[in-house]
Amino acid sequence: MPPRSETFPGGIVKLTNLLAHLNATPRLTLSGVKRLRLSLASQNDHFGARHFVKENLPQIRWANPALDIEVRRERKSKSEQWRAEMELEFSAHTSPSSSLICAAANWNFDQKRTDDGNVHKFDINDKRSTTILKELMNTAGGDPWKSHVVHCEKTGRPVLPEEENEEVDTKSESKPSSSKLPTLDEYLEKHPEKKAEHVRKQAAAGKKKKPAKRAKSKAPPPKPFATPLST
Repeated sequence: MPPRSETFPGGIVKLTNLLAHLNATPRLTLSGVKRLRLSLASQNDHFGARHFVKENLPQIRWANPALDIEVRRERKSKSEQWRAEMELEFSAHTSPSSSLICAAANWNFDQKRTDDGNVHKFDINDKRSTTILKELMNTAGGDPWKSHVVHCEKTGRPVLPEEENEEVDTKSESKPSSSKLPTLDEYLEKHPEKKAEHVRKQAAAGKKKKPAKRAKSKAPPPKPFATPLST
């Protein structure tokens, strides 16, 4: 009998693995969040944020199909200094849950975030993807996330499966705070030439997304007596 990998098409195996990843526990359901925005570098920096976008954002989209998600990736040279940022916009009359029992696990919310009404911003610069995800879920995970945390505390399991293979990162803890770095918008405002380049790229990307309209070909009118008459 041939191996299982030879009897199943590769596409089915990939789809099975994808579904297993999207449905992994814990389910990343957000409570009361209307919009999620991220701004980060497309290269050279923000490795944790980029890993979060690649691995965790699809899970968040799967668990929250109506959520408006916006990701801004900007080309960043090593000499440019601006920080990655995550922004949550809550629905009207909804506020983040600051009383989650996550405090029992000695997790502190990002104290550097700035609040503007129902909009909450997080500094995700130089942070692991697991740290970014926990800060997001601590703020907007609601009761399901709270129950998951309590269960993990009782059983001694890690809150996120990825943490089992993580090593203690002492380097990131010794790094200076990135709160003094500007955000992407602030950086672009201070550097008009970069802002103009960003606008050009956005316009070019928009043109590429629009499919070219094909001209409808009109059939030529039938010619009279096109078929020779039989005598």
